[in-house]
Amino acid sequence: MTLKGDYSGGTSYNVKDVVRWSNGEIYVLLKPCAAGNPPPNTLYWGKISGPIAEVISMMIDLMNSMNDALSTMQATIPTNIDDEGIILKGTGDAEYLITVDDSGDTPELELTLVEEEAAEGGGT
Repeated sequence: MTLKGDYSGGTSYNVKDVVRWSNGEIYVLLKPCAAGNPPPNTLYWGKISGPIAEVISMMIDLMNSMNDALSTMQATIPTNIDDEGIILKGTGDAEYLITVDDSGDTPELELTLVEEEAAEGGGT
């Protein structure tokens, strides 16, 4: 899944794109649709709830802040969501896995640097 930020009616989204609706709820696009079919249209969008939705909302806030700061450099912050958590791509090959530890009274974010394995090659 790809985190796209706050929903925009004029934007075309792809299946598995994740957006935040105007009421703060988080949705993922489940099947192709034309721009202008907003969440919570359940024909196209599925609601994400629970601690992961709170984390996604925080990530959207972070993306918005960082994109504002980086706008003069024409940079973006690609972010993907997988079964384990949210992967934030940093500079170079760096990737960070953000997960939620909800074992306690208050959910906590955990950030882990994910190191990409070097490509194996048969050098002589």
